[in-house]
Amino acid sequence: MRSLSLIPVLAMAAALTACGGGDDKPSTPDTQTPATTTQAAESYAGTYRSQCEGTPVQVASTKAKLEHYVEYKMTPLNANQLRMELRQIFFAIGTQCNGTPVGELVSNNPDNTITLKGQKTATLSGQMVTAHKAIGIERPIGGSHVVSPAGYVTLNDLEIPGDYFTVDETDKGILFLQGNRLYLNFDNTPLDAEGYPTTFTDRYIIRQ
Repeated sequence: MRSLSLIPVLAMAAALTACGGGDDKPSTPDTQTPATTTQAAESYAGTYRSQCEGTPVQVASTKAKLEHYVEYKMTPLNANQLRMELRQIFFAIGTQCNGTPVGELVSNNPDNTITLKGQKTATLSGQMVTAHKAIGIERPIGGSHVVSPAGYVTLNDLEIPGDYFTVDETDKGILFLQGNRLYLNFDNTPLDAEGYPTTFTDRYIIRQ
């Protein structure tokens, strides 16, 4: 998935940043096998947050920047499926995402889901870990966020490209939870024979 979009989980992060993650180098991965029982989806339940990042926006036809972080809320629907809600919260540049936000975008279509599809091995920081395979679905944004004819959503006179949340995607990805860090990859190659990524980047989102 793309930057500023679902996962991303999906760009759901985190290469879902491209959807956001941590800058710190991870510790040696715990290679324990993730849950395969009815708690598989439940093990990922919670609210996660990405790092603070700069976001290019359009202001009166000139390029500018905001800072933002992405908040991910994952709610189990059944043993192997999670609903995903995302909030992108925007701040003035140079604030490190502190203070009063200038606006936010919400992606909470009920069809935004991550479905777990069994397990596979993947590489994280040079170590082999057992990850969950997943199918991530992101549907176009609805509700009160109106995309202008020019293709922008306006927040406090800042025009943000509306296609950030109007994408309709179905992506294959992998997830691995290490403590409160969730590593996910719905973007990066190489892919295996089934079309799932084989490696994680060092980026992650943090369970709050």
